[in-house]
Amino acid sequence: MSRQAYTDAMRRSAAARAMMDAKITEFGSHVWAGDRLAAEAARNAASAALEAHLDLVREVLETDIARGY
Repeated sequence: MSRQAYTDAMRRSAAARAMMDAKITEFGSHVWAGDRLAAEAARNAASAALEAHLDLVREVLETDIARGY
């Protein structure tokens, strides 16, 4: 049995990280433009994406440790 190159959790983790990066960039652009409400929404979305990313990284690591990697 060969190991899958990328698991679903790995792909979802990468997507969450990309979303977090995009929302941080969006936050900065709203701050620069002076749009406080939009900046706050982007900051909240970035925080949620970070939390999702970290949860998925934990899932990947726990799975790999259980397999003996």
